[in-house]
Amino acid sequence: MIKRSLIILAALAASQFANAQMDMLGVSNDPRSLSLGNNTTTTGPSAYSIYSNAASVAFSEDRFGVGVSDILWMPSGVDINIGALSGFYGVNNRLSLLVGARYSFWKDYMLMDEIGECGSGFRPYDYSIDLGAAYLLTDYLSGAVTLRYLNSRIFTEKASAFGMDVHLQMQLERWTAGLSVTNIGSKFKYEHSSLVQPVQAKLGGAYDFFATTSDHKLKAGAEVGYLFQPKEDRSFLAGAGLEYIYKSTLALRGAYSYADKDAFVPSFVSVGLGIKVAGIGLDAAYLIPTESNTSLKNTFSIGLSYCW
Repeated sequence: MIKRSLIILAALAASQFANAQMDMLGVSNDPRSLSLGNNTTTTGPSAYSIYSNAASVAFSEDRFGVGVSDILWMPSGVDINIGALSGFYGVNNRLSLLVGARYSFWKDYMLMDEIGECGSGFRPYDYSIDLGAAYLLTDYLSGAVTLRYLNSRIFTEKASAFGMDVHLQMQLERWTAGLSVTNIGSKFKYEHSSLVQPVQAKLGGAYDFFATTSDHKLKAGAEVGYLFQPKEDRSFLAGAGLEYIYKSTLALRGAYSYADKDAFVPSFVSVGLGIKVAGIGLDAAYLIPTESNTSLKNTFSIGLSYCW
């Protein structure tokens, strides 16, 4: 009887933690994008581009880029650290390759049986390995495809899946536009449950108010999106943000991100700071939930990168 109860509890835990683990696929490991309301489609090229808009690196003036980032995700709730290592390499003037790896660091959990005695302890994890290619289709338009292997563990149950992202980005004078469809792929099939990847479609636009030769840059952007799966979590997403850059060295960012109540990432306000000297960049983002009872409180992201 106790063994049966533990199996039931394991199934319930699998369902609960699986939904939380999918946050890794819904939030960007690019601190710049996160500080701009998780708006990813119009973000410029960086070492983190495989986790925002991979097509942007086709426009990069740098040949190489490497970065490491971490997100302290929902410390008042599931309390996960999502770490990532990513980078890109410009093969030639049109083709660039991207690579990345992410790992979710969870705390230890203990399950109890129906009479309140401790059962088996466990530590969930999930990780992904990402490979992508970006190509400059014209002088103004680029496209990219990212392939992904994912592995997940909940309680004693393990599952793996494959996914794909498709990106487009257009840069025309001071205008930037982007389109992304992410997390297209197979299901996670655990022993007692299965999980569909959260497919998202996002469309965004941005405008630079100052010429590229100016010491001051101000970029305004907006993005809309729709979460198609899982079925019970279909929701509308939208966001708008501003980024001010002084002498290509200091960046200040702020944004608002809206999500329907059923979305796994709730609405929030974000602020961010960036510093870049001699190709070394330090970026940070802080999320402020718009509802007092959300576990998103104190969510923080930081990243260190080098491009040359």
